[in-house]
Amino acid sequence: MTRPTPVRTLIRSLIAGFVWIGAMFGLELWESASRLERSAKKVRTDDTALRLAKEAAEQYLLGTTQAYVLMAVLAGILLHFSLQIWFPREPGWKRWWAAAVVFALTATGAFFSHDMVLFPQRYYYYDFINTYADMAHPDKLLAGWTLVGVILLGMGVRRHDAATRTRLLQSLGALGALMVAWGVATHDPREAPAEDNQGPNVILLGIDGLRPDHLRSFGYDRDTAPNIEAFLEEAVVFESAWTVFARTYPSWTSILSGRMPQTHGIRDNLPQPHLLVPDETALLPQVLKAEGYHTTFLTDDSRFAYMVPETGFTAIEQPPPGIQNFALSANEPFFRLLGGLLYNRLGFAFVPVFAHNQAMGRSFRPDDFVEYASNLMRRSSRHERFLYVVHSCVLHSPGDRPWPWHQMYEQAGFQGPNRFKYARAGSTVAGKADMQGLSEHELAEQDHKLYDS
Repeated sequence: MTRPTPVRTLIRSLIAGFVWIGAMFGLELWESASRLERSAKKVRTDDTALRLAKEAAEQYLLGTTQAYVLMAVLAGILLHFSLQIWFPREPGWKRWWAAAVVFALTATGAFFSHDMVLFPQRYYYYDFINTYADMAHPDKLLAGWTLVGVILLGMGVRRHDAATRTRLLQSLGALGALMVAWGVATHDPREAPAEDNQGPNVILLGIDGLRPDHLRSFGYDRDTAPNIEAFLEEAVVFESAWTVFARTYPSWTSILSGRMPQTHGIRDNLPQPHLLVPDETALLPQVLKAEGYHTTFLTDDSRFAYMVPETGFTAIEQPPPGIQNFALSANEPFFRLLGGLLYNRLGFAFVPVFAHNQAMGRSFRPDDFVEYASNLMRRSSRHERFLYVVHSCVLHSPGDRPWPWHQMYEQAGFQGPNRFKYARAGSTVAGKADMQGLSEHELAEQDHKLYDS
């Protein structure tokens, strides 16, 4: 029997990687397509809007497919060198494929057991998910699976002798290089500490849906926002501040101009791009930019407001505005490998709409958005003076909460309805016909727990 060449064994491993990741992609594609189809059937609109929504979904699927192709290649390489360590000498094809299947099933189980705890909302239709997410701890799971990996690696190393030492060292070096390359490609480096620039600087932090009566400074019993509370202790607080209009973009235009909507003329959240900038009203970023300020705008959701360069912002960081957000947010596709392994700058390069986008509620990571916002502020401090505007929609319903926030305020074990459509604790918006025996008080109490978390 002819021994396979190194090229042929690598090709075999790549084929196995594509079978492995391709099977997961196929299942998630079928599930996601079903969700999008159900969503499309509920839409009552004209043919043009439906065509645009279809094109947006196809664009998302194209980027996702490319990302899964990359993961399949990396899985094949990982499989190749891992089995090179496990088998000191080339095994028969049956033994190799059997080991490859065991490796793939073990790695898949490790990923999903960890991901289910971090993002139970992506598995909400499994009956056991709430109990499992409340019981397990992601750090302990990660430590346990890491220990399993180290033990298996050690067992593989012990199988080698002097004659196969070169094969072992090459495989260990290749795995190490693969992990380093992965870290470099996916890690968003932290900016250097903020500089003490000339100033004065102007920072506007807008938190969509933040209720003052849910802050301890205003008499609330839960300490929901300790960092905001610390700021309020040193700040001038206006207790009688009212919105000029209960819509997002018109309100932002009023904040940035000091004018009422009937003066600046902006009445809709998403007007046509050429109508985003008031004709005869100066905006704060326009004025400060003319005075030499570096101006930055950041948001995690462009469904309710977005900016264009004409508004005066030098740097704009926001999810791509357009129908894609609406087409995908109502029934977010369940590509869990994408959300679990590529929620980073590498994955965002394939699927830009995925980047720090609260509209993708079941994959959104609020802590990552905060770190990203902090990095941008440090970057702004490199300039002599800056205007930095942040708009966070993390409190806006509907949405979901990843670990550990889904366990806060005694939420563990609750599986009833709620009014926020948080899948973690009930996937439907509660109405009079869906209260499941709960009193109005009990339902409101759960809504407050969800909001506060």
